[in-house]
Amino acid sequence: KMATARGHVDPLDAAFDEIFLAEERFQTQGYQEGFELGKQAGLEEGRVMGISNGRAVGSEIGFYHGFACSWKVILENDPSRGPRVLKAIDALLEMIWRIPIQNAEYGSLTEDMDRIRAKFRQVCSLLGVSPEVGSTKTSLSF
Repeated sequence: KMATARGHVDPLDAAFDEIFLAEERFQTQGYQEGFELGKQAGLEEGRVMGISNGRAVGSEIGFYHGFACSWKVILENDPSRGPRVLKAIDALLEMIWRIPIQNAEYGSLTEDMDRIRAKFRQVCSLLGVSPEVGSTKTSLSF
């Protein structure tokens, strides 16, 4: 701000400075407010997506677990299918049990789910059942 010889600020200069700096202040304030609103919206969107995806993964794992446990009981009472199928079912169950239930930072979930799906398909093949819904074979998936 420009001062006169006596140390006073010229009111006209002060008004121009205020106008000139207002745009910068408003831009900074708008950026900060927008950043906070975006951050809150992103957190909410992430929470909703996490709940939805967690529910889907949990349902899928629950299906595989129920499938494996049911077939294990059937095969333990009917050894005619051989030990290979039972061994594959035990391996599937072991993979399922290794998935942590409450670890939000679990980084290898995608890879582990891919391995579980592959093992499930192997078990279905050994049992002679289809892993697909609506197929001509016995339907056991969703």
